Amino acid sequence: MAATGKPYQNYSEGMEDQICAFGLVLNAIVLFNMRVLRRGVACTSGKGMVRG
Repeated sequence: MAATGKPYQNYSEGMEDQICAFGLVLNAIVLFNMRVLRRGVACTSGKGMVRG
């Protein structure tokens, strides 16, 4: 809300699609990292840290 009580637009026209695309890419990266971390934990669980 602006100081006058009227809402204003913080972004230019067409930016909604860019924000949506950025959100999808960010979600894909997070999911990929979670899968990699789970595999790493599964490989090292019970064995301790493997040096190599």
